[in-house]
Amino acid sequence: MSIKSRAVVMVEPRKIEIREVEIPEPKTGEVLVRQRACSLCTMEQRMYAGITDWGYGGVWGHEVAGVVEAIGPGTKTELKVGDHVARAGTGSCGACHYCSVGLTRLCVVAGGGRSKAIDPETGKEIIGSFGLSEYAVSDVESLVKMSPDLAFEEASFVEPVACVVQSTNKLDIKLGQTVVVIGAGTMGLLNMMLARLRGAFVVVSDLDPARRKKALELAAHAELDPEKGDIVEQLKAGAGSQHGPPYRHQRDRCGEQEPVGHVPGRGAFVQEAYRRKAPYRDYLPAGKGGRRACACIVQQHLPCSCDHVGCE
Repeated sequence: MSIKSRAVVMVEPRKIEIREVEIPEPKTGEVLVRQRACSLCTMEQRMYAGITDWGYGGVWGHEVAGVVEAIGPGTKTELKVGDHVARAGTGSCGACHYCSVGLTRLCVVAGGGRSKAIDPETGKEIIGSFGLSEYAVSDVESLVKMSPDLAFEEASFVEPVACVVQSTNKLDIKLGQTVVVIGAGTMGLLNMMLARLRGAFVVVSDLDPARRKKALELAAHAELDPEKGDIVEQLKAGAGSQHGPPYRHQRDRCGEQEPVGHVPGRGAFVQEAYRRKAPYRDYLPAGKGGRRACACIVQQHLPCSCDHVGCE
């Protein structure tokens, strides 16, 4: 027996309709989710504008959160009916070579793990990722259990945030490094927030002053205005830094010359470097007024007995 579901069908560029479709019951390895929130990605925007064609007449949307409504017979999962879940953006079969090594985005089974639906008027199958549907069937491997205290609208951000986590991991952002994010849209803001959480000094570059302002409120430490010239040259000249050019060398009384990273505030920065037991060469911050924290502090020789101006 199928489940009737209201869904947003993208009929053609700049035309959508709310229709009733039929969602099949979940089979083994599948879960029926009643979807409560779906964020709109650039993909849906481009589809609506006619820039990208993934298939009109389909039901799209892939940044989704909802509640487990039913679990297919024989499905092995810790999920239970009533659990709050978020869904991965792309479906996967869970059995091919790429799925077995965790590269589900390269799944060789076209549409593997994706929900399916039938048009009750024509009897034909409807394509799509079905985020913009009241109900959808998903493979169990594509679902992540979420806290019931988290709003569905926030839980639907799991997919884009996961993309940003992947990118920051690949960049291997280190504490004290300077990160410039070009563009302060949704994904740009998320990248800034993750970079800041990893201890970077974050600089935003965007043509829109309102977007730069929002970035500074959420995550960025400094800003660059592309209308004032080449941003690389601005960085070399010290723009976007609170303490002059991005890197310089100083000699203190505790050791050799080392690069000085530009992160506002000295105490918390040094404490974090000490907590992580990181090599001091990677974590020599400029403190208040451009002073650097003494190398001997970061090398764990605490308390510091020297009289360097940067020591606390």
